[in-house]
Amino acid sequence: MVEMLSEFDKVSSRLEAKEKELEEREKQLQLKKTLMEAEYKRKMSYYTNMRENRTLKRKMVELGNKMETKRALKYDIESLRSQIDMMKRKEEVEKKLEGILVELMEKQEELSNVEDENKVLMVKERTTNEELQDARKELINILMSQSETSQYVIGVRMMGLIETEPFMNEMKKRFTGEEVEINAMMLCSLWENYLQDPDWHPFTIFYGDDGNTKEILNVEDERLKVLKEELGDEVYNGVTKALFERHEYNPSGGYAVPELWNFRDNRKATMKEVILHVVKHGTDPDPMKTSAATTTTTKNGKGVDPEKTTTSTLRKERKVGGKAQKRRCKCGST
Repeated sequence: MVEMLSEFDKVSSRLEAKEKELEEREKQLQLKKTLMEAEYKRKMSYYTNMRENRTLKRKMVELGNKMETKRALKYDIESLRSQIDMMKRKEEVEKKLEGILVELMEKQEELSNVEDENKVLMVKERTTNEELQDARKELINILMSQSETSQYVIGVRMMGLIETEPFMNEMKKRFTGEEVEINAMMLCSLWENYLQDPDWHPFTIFYGDDGNTKEILNVEDERLKVLKEELGDEVYNGVTKALFERHEYNPSGGYAVPELWNFRDNRKATMKEVILHVVKHGTDPDPMKTSAATTTTTKNGKGVDPEKTTTSTLRKERKVGGKAQKRRCKCGST
């Protein structure tokens, strides 16, 4: 009996194992079936797409041929229309050509008239500019004759005149007493001569992005390098400032040039500002008498040259807007 039960258990175990094996095989078969179906669908889809693509390509070729034929026909039609239009417009063109020729002659006549008017305007402009320059010179003379004790905003500034103050400040560090002014004026005179030297041109020429030539200061110039090394930045800046002004206002002459100036705003004065100033303040009493005199009597009773007096007046300290201008180099006036 025990042996029978044992045999039964063994058979049951084998059956269960067999059953599990069958279930596993069934799963594998099911998976394989699923994969085969998927592969079949993929291949069917691929072949279907291939057929559709071939059909689509064929249709595109046919459509392209039709479009090409259509374009050719359209071109032929437009060409025929153009020929017809040209034939129709031939007479119109001839008429228009006659009209254009008439209009061209009229335009040429108008152009000739405009050119004549431009010539007249150019002459007027040149005359106006000359009158303006004469008026400017006269205003400069008027303002230069004004008393230097007047506190005026509008006046005359000598462009390119070397300022003595930087030289004085530097000499005060090295000398005392009268030697300060003597050495400062000697150096100022020396550099004034340098600035008037026509052979000295411490500028570098280069081409800008717009193709035009431009000039900048040559910082490697030997004179300027020595000036900066020996006398410092303040004197260097004062000299280069005068150098720039002379190069702008009188590049060929090399000497200081008078300019109508708004000292309050530190810029060129407009003609309107100068005229309003002259109308408001007028000029010093009897400026013509003063300029015509051969000598002028000073406070101590000594006679002096009026030309030197005028030059000295420009070089001395001018009070503008309540503040004193910087002294200018006496050696720079010519």
